[in-house]
Amino acid sequence: MATRTALDDVKADCRKTAAKCRDKAAREMPEAALQLAGHARLVKQHFNLNVIAGYWPIKTELDCRPLMAALSEHKQSVMTGNINLALPVITAAHAPLRFHLWEQADVLEEGPYQTCQPCADRPEVDPDLILVPLLAFDKTYHRLGYGGGFYDRTLASLAEKGHRFSAIGVAYDTQYLQEVPIGPFDRALDGIITPSGLYLKDQDDKSWDTEN
Repeated sequence: MATRTALDDVKADCRKTAAKCRDKAAREMPEAALQLAGHARLVKQHFNLNVIAGYWPIKTELDCRPLMAALSEHKQSVMTGNINLALPVITAAHAPLRFHLWEQADVLEEGPYQTCQPCADRPEVDPDLILVPLLAFDKTYHRLGYGGGFYDRTLASLAEKGHRFSAIGVAYDTQYLQEVPIGPFDRALDGIITPSGLYLKDQDDKSWDTEN
């Protein structure tokens, strides 16, 4: 059995604080999901999209479904056709996530950890853009998750097989921390999308970074 490390303890304490912060933001910003969807055109300008993977929100995660709907309403170009949507499927506790196509009218199955996921007969896909839930993020675009390691394993697995993709975190602006505790397997995101806008790793303008 693996022993807890000092980093584990720091992350556990940070998760408790970050969860309270997100809970507060969810109560105070009921229009946040619609504000997020308002940035759909900006997302399309920066990413070459065919398949977008989001998530079915649990707890007080910022709902990315209106953004996904807004992104799927328009064709990226005559050449690429419609933008397809996908949701993650948990197959095992220590396995990477798999992504299956999803349409808003689909009936979903109940998954682990109170999640909802597409039925197994829906086609499996590798997304071009992954919208990632989180508890906190920092100026280096690292995220703090729940500790299960699902997204870290998933992003690493896609990269190892040579699939080109981008991953952006979905968050309230107040989920920003100056520094998220990270370990050797934690991977930085390519950007963060919040109700105030889309922020990319190679940009200097970060309105949520008010202390640096």
